[in-house]
Amino acid sequence: MASDLQEALIAFNKERKFTRKGPLCVALVVTQHARKMGLPLDPDKLLTEKGGQVLGLGKGAVQAVLKRHDITRVLAAEGGRTSRGSIDNMREYVAFLNAQAEMKQVDLDVILDS
Repeated sequence: MASDLQEALIAFNKERKFTRKGPLCVALVVTQHARKMGLPLDPDKLLTEKGGQVLGLGKGAVQAVLKRHDITRVLAAEGGRTSRGSIDNMREYVAFLNAQAEMKQVDLDVILDS
């Protein structure tokens, strides 16, 4: 299962170009939401009150995830918060996670370690 999930992550990353700083920040924060809220996720519940930003997305949240993996380097000063594409990235990543959960191929710890 872990290798299937890793292959799916690699394919998603390639197709959606999630190697840039902003999308990576989104993926880290959304994965944390998934750990707390469970799957499937409702993307509308991952928006701020006014709907203009991804809930909890910012430098502090991103760095907290990285710190748990002994990474101290700053990924992005704004943590993806100011990117206009963050909401679309969140929706795409939530769809990916939900699809993986539906196929019973999701392990959030594998995702964070990949």
